[in-house]
Amino acid sequence: MSVSVRSWICAVRFIPFYPPNIQVTWYTEDDVMLPSYTTDPLPGNEGLYHTSSTCSYTVTVKDLGKDFRCRVQHVSLSRPTHVTWTLREILSPPTLGDIQCVPAQPQPGQPVTFSCMISDMYPGEPGIQWTWSAKELSEPDWTENVQQNPESKMFFGTTELTLIPDTKHHLSEISLDVRHHTKRFTKKTLINFKGLYVLSEISSDPRIPDYGRPVTMRCDVAGCDPGHTPEVTWSERGRELGKHQQRVTRGSGDVLSCSLTITPTAQDYGKVYTCSVTQRGMQPITKDSVLSLPERPPTLSDIIVHPMRVAANQKASFKVTISGFSPRDLQIKWFKEFSTFPQSEVTILDPEIGSDGLYKSSSTLTFTPKMTDDKTSIRCEVTHSQSKMVREKRYTLHLTGEIPVYPSYDRRRSSIYGRLNV
Repeated sequence: MSVSVRSWICAVRFIPFYPPNIQVTWYTEDDVMLPSYTTDPLPGNEGLYHTSSTCSYTVTVKDLGKDFRCRVQHVSLSRPTHVTWTLREILSPPTLGDIQCVPAQPQPGQPVTFSCMISDMYPGEPGIQWTWSAKELSEPDWTENVQQNPESKMFFGTTELTLIPDTKHHLSEISLDVRHHTKRFTKKTLINFKGLYVLSEISSDPRIPDYGRPVTMRCDVAGCDPGHTPEVTWSERGRELGKHQQRVTRGSGDVLSCSLTITPTAQDYGKVYTCSVTQRGMQPITKDSVLSLPERPPTLSDIIVHPMRVAANQKASFKVTISGFSPRDLQIKWFKEFSTFPQSEVTILDPEIGSDGLYKSSSTLTFTPKMTDDKTSIRCEVTHSQSKMVREKRYTLHLTGEIPVYPSYDRRRSSIYGRLNV
């Protein structure tokens, strides 16, 4: 059992005894009496009594290996008896100081060192992980130095991380995780270049955008000189968007509001939009946002058949129109009863944007039915990859042409073979 240095409670429960008078005392191995509490004896079902006793003690690493004794006196005992417990393992979780930055006001393109003090730890084998902008760094990027205090026996130390950030890392997050035993302790800070603009997170109006309806994305820039308006551009995957869609307005104080208005279609699903602000003599500062458009499963039309009267042994086509879906990925299969048609008999048009701003497509099955296919079911199954929704449409074949009349008994003749032309 592991014991925390900062708190320790030991408890003993006694088996039924009689009479109820009992005396319980706790000691260290040096015969120092410890504060304890023993509950009043309570009677059980058989008229015997039971009780428990607890002892609280603040341990230190120096107590490792020491014995703690519970001394019990009762009239049924010829002499006092003892229960002994040895402290074999101690855990003291680390205390983390704030992350320090040197220099305190870093400059883009110049080395900066982040350090953190770790103290009051036992044992002294922490797991250290530095993270930059949610990306875990490798051990060569940092150093750690852990030592043991000869007096207290506790461990302490420092870990340092050195980076060379540039302007795109302005306000990026530096995180330190220290794993000790089964727990994790974290400290965080931001890279803050003096004098650089501060970009807010990108918001959208309406908050939940929809297809075919205008949406405005907005990013506020703080720290702008009232006499200077920086260059602001909006882009999507590096493609700069039209200036007619953008607007820059001066807010209160040093805040500049930058907005982009678009009418999204299904082609905008999952796209990343970037607001870039260029400060004089600096690399652009950017902020990204994914337009949170909803998933839309497809709608299927009825199966359109050509020719309208399908004949046996003649080629026919079966078409389904698929519309109103986003994103574009679909899986389309055609079945005859439970058998899948080969892809060589199926054509699928590339999705395109419809008037509602959503994707539309169509799929056509072309095959030559046989007489044995009469009354069988043709089925188109469409699976929307993102939403996992499955849609299907069915059509039952009613073939025209020569349908065999199977042999039957007649009083006038032993059998009749013929063909019926429908």
